[in-house]
Amino acid sequence: MEQDISSSFDTDRLADLAAPSLRTALAFRARSLGNLLRMGHCAPALMRTFLDICGEKEAWPVKMAAGLPGGIGDTGFECGGITAPLIFFGLRHGLRASCDGLPVIFDLGQTERREAKR
Repeated sequence: MEQDISSSFDTDRLADLAAPSLRTALAFRARSLGNLLRMGHCAPALMRTFLDICGEKEAWPVKMAAGLPGGIGDTGFECGGITAPLIFFGLRHGLRASCDGLPVIFDLGQTERREAKR
């Protein structure tokens, strides 16, 4: 039976910060850079930054992202800086189906991609 852990990740704070002030954006960048310098590679640093922004103290998502240095398993392919946020949003939104039967994370990802192209 699948355990729903998504309720423990409060991403509402991220939604509230969709258009942060310059000061807030710079603070988030500084936090992310500090995490990167302390942790050594981008995947756990980004995971820690997302968790920090959401006010989460959990360590296990950071440990899970630790296997993504230099791409998955140091292969040089899939960047951990991209996959760590996908893991975070997957944990948050889980496998809840949307209207076309795909997990809601697919719809969110496509929406973000369309917005980025504008």
